[in-house]
This record gives sequence, C-alpha cells and structure tokens, in this order.
Amino acid sequence: MDPILAANEIAAWSANSILHDGHQAFERKYDTQASVKTMQSMMAQNGPDLEARSGSCLVLSFYTARYKLGMLTHLSRDDRLNEESVDLIKKPFSQFPALAEAPLVHLLTSPRLNKDCPDQMADARQLIESIASRPQFEYVTVTDQNDEISADVLLFTKEGQLLVVDHVADSELRFNLSTR
Repeated sequence: MDPILAANEIAAWSANSILHDGHQAFERKYDTQASVKTMQSMMAQNGPDLEARSGSCLVLSFYTARYKLGMLTHLSRDDRLNEESVDLIKKPFSQFPALAEAPLVHLLTSPRLNKDCPDQMADARQLIESIASRPQFEYVTVTDQNDEISADVLLFTKEGQLLVVDHVADSELRFNLSTR
C-alpha cells in the first residue's frame, strides 16, 4: 500500500466563510492528533487521530480500511445540506480518490436531530452515494437533552477504530472499522 498522505500529515479543508487557526480552504499540517472544528473536514492516514466535539452538529466519519485512510467532517446543522457543506464533503473525495473506495460512513445523530433535520442527513447520504463506490452507512444515535447532544467522535486511523463518547448518557460506542 502506497501512502496517500505522509506520516503524521493531516489534510484539512475549511469552509470559506470560517477562518480556523487563521487558515481558509485547504491546508496540510503535521501532527499526531487534530480537532475538527465546525465547518471543517480533516483526513489522515495510518497514524494521526482525529476528533470532533458535537453539541448539535452533524459529524460524519469516513474510513477506507484498505488504505487506513479516515476523515471526519463537522457540519453545522441546517434543514438541508448547504453549498459549503457539499464542498466540505466533495473536495476531499476529488483530491484523494482512494477515500471513495468502499468507505465506511458513520453519521452522528440523535432522536431530536432525526426529527428536526432529516433532510440534511438524507442530502449527505445521497451526495456520498454519488461520489463513493459502495459506501456502507451506519447511523450512530446518541442521547439528547434539552435539545442538545454532547458527544465526542474520535477516529483512530492506524487502529481503524471509531469511538463515540455520549456525555449525556455517560456511555461509549466503539466500532472496529478495519474488519468491516
């Protein structure tokens, strides 16, 4: 397997309307862990860990076991998938086509978010199906309280593991991505 990203390299995309760490659009950085902020996507391969914290956002996890290539996308909640959100999903796939090879896709949700924003998740799924070959989807439902969720999503690219910490329910959900 040829590396797609260098060791400890993280590829990051930010929405044009939001500055993250003073950067817009696409950047590469080197680290062993990165926090994916709202309206950002970050990808890493075989080493760096990615994390996103959600209070009500749509967090998508992508993992292609063949390449140990993973990505977290952290989107603002909205009725539909807006243009910037579409770009944050599409650009990594067009720049790194290996991500489109049968990715495992996890979508973080809750009962309230399922009720309030079903079209955004449906839009995201339809977009991913149009750009990836044979994606496998799984919805990860966490507990909501007072119309908010409190969850951390951690993607360990080297181990092929996804960990979702549901702070409201004080529980953890673990997914082994390397054997699927």
